[in-house]
Amino acid sequence: MLIKGAIVLGAVFGLLFVLVLPIFMCIYPEADFIFKLWSLTFVFFLISAVCLMLFMRMFKLKLKPRKAEKMELTCNTYDQFIIELRDSAVREGYQHYGILYKNDLIEIELFFKKKLWSMECFAVIRTIEMTESTLNVLDQSFRKFATKYYNKELITDSISLIAIVCVDRITSEFSKFVNSGIEQNFKSFRFPVGISFGGKAIYIAKPKDDFGIMQYKKIRKQFFMLLK
Repeated sequence: MLIKGAIVLGAVFGLLFVLVLPIFMCIYPEADFIFKLWSLTFVFFLISAVCLMLFMRMFKLKLKPRKAEKMELTCNTYDQFIIELRDSAVREGYQHYGILYKNDLIEIELFFKKKLWSMECFAVIRTIEMTESTLNVLDQSFRKFATKYYNKELITDSISLIAIVCVDRITSEFSKFVNSGIEQNFKSFRFPVGISFGGKAIYIAKPKDDFGIMQYKKIRKQFFMLLK
């Protein structure tokens, strides 16, 4: 997103300003003009970033949704798919947490791989059709898991979650899920995948822009390793 890009650039510019300027002034104490120029540039950039955010809020400017990547589903049934996925998860070094949440309408199964400063997860959400509450159930259940695992509310590790929603029928919520584009935070990344057994297709969401494209490519590769 443009807002996130502006914030990141502003933070980087501010850090450079704080670190580089004192050193420069020690070496060249007479460089009063350079100091003023640097300060004006920094202030101008911050004002521009703020104006950009206000402009996008006022006019509700949004990037055009990116249509999901679509590929053929080779499994005929969900039971076949989840059995093969479990085998792939073990092969790729994931731990099987088990059933994260279950009721009459939805079942969520979780796998995770803990690393030094990060955790890679994927959740399989099985439901007949996706509704507005599907992602809320996933978010709440996964938050409880993470809080319990780390034994604290504030988690400093980077966490990626491949959310695989498996349905029999495609709904507007399903289409929105896979076609709205991927948004990421600094320490968390959710990778939306939709599977339609009725349509025999896999839908993989694309990023909204190039912000965090390396992380997207990395997690996309992880997902395809699970499909092997």
